[in-house]
Amino acid sequence: MAQLSVIMFGPLFSLAERRFNDQLAAAINRLSGARLWVILPQDEAENFKTDNGYDFEKLYLHNLANAGNYQLAVAILDGSDADSGTCLEIGYRKGQNDNNIVVGVCTDFRGSEDGKVNAMLRICDRVIEYFGDDLNELADLIINTLFELVANKCDLVYLLDGPTYSISSLEIGLIEVFNKKRPHLD
Repeated sequence: MAQLSVIMFGPLFSLAERRFNDQLAAAINRLSGARLWVILPQDEAENFKTDNGYDFEKLYLHNLANAGNYQLAVAILDGSDADSGTCLEIGYRKGQNDNNIVVGVCTDFRGSEDGKVNAMLRICDRVIEYFGDDLNELADLIINTLFELVANKCDLVYLLDGPTYSISSLEIGLIEVFNKKRPHLD
């Protein structure tokens, strides 16, 4: 079975933020049955440490490239307003290809001007609002949402597939993941 890569955008500046990201990524990886693998920019940031802190130019370029390189994205939208870097990564990813999947996650019960998150974050394919305290339940919601969005894309591929339609490597991966749902995609 194919494994889809998921980049997680989100704040990573405090111990609490990094631990939340670590625990949520681990829960998604575990509960998805190895169908998803979450990559955390905070782990990759370690590659850009210098004697004086971080090489922010290289870190920026790396994160920007990664925003569009992974098959799926989850964006943590907590705070009174979503993290500016997270918003940039979402915009860059969708700007590269509007079909790139981004699922926003808001666990912060404080509202914004649109009642939940900043109105401009409607660019996300879906925003999950979760105000509970069970990380596994949140991970399941994210997994189910990602798989639903991927299945919708597979349905589109299935309908458009023909002798003149070129299937991208992402779509091939999506089809492999959902081969049980649609066993006859030839």
